[in-house]
Amino acid sequence: MLFRSVRVIMSAGVTFLGDVLDDWTGDGLKNVRVRLVGPVTRDTQTRSDGTFVFPRAPTGTYDVSFSHPDYESQSRRVVLEPPRYIDRPQELDTVHLQPGGTVEGEVLDAQSEPVSNAEVTWGDPPQWERATLSDARGAFRLRGVPTGSVWSTARQI
Repeated sequence: MLFRSVRVIMSAGVTFLGDVLDDWTGDGLKNVRVRLVGPVTRDTQTRSDGTFVFPRAPTGTYDVSFSHPDYESQSRRVVLEPPRYIDRPQELDTVHLQPGGTVEGEVLDAQSEPVSNAEVTWGDPPQWERATLSDARGAFRLRGVPTGSVWSTARQI
């Protein structure tokens, strides 16, 4: 019989935390969606003071994204390393989100008639996860649009 040794490493995970602030006012932003994508995928929202925490996250490399309807989205890459001390969390540098603009308009068909329930978004490629629907008059309002030139796109659903 051939025996091979097995090495098992157990880890309690990493407490990963940080805070998200409005770049203009310096206030903590509540209800910002924070998403970790890496060895595991997890979502949370910031608290009323702008703080967030992911308890017991497995070590590894993650893409962390921050999104709020009224602000420009942001993402970062982080490496969660095994803690040297079990009671020491890994903290992300403060995230500052820029307030986004608002774009309002109407969706019209080829005969200049309003199109209701059209999905409208911005970006190239279009950011459909941030889309809004036009109303019965074809009117829409996009929030959190970044400064500068952006593409807007509409589609009938």
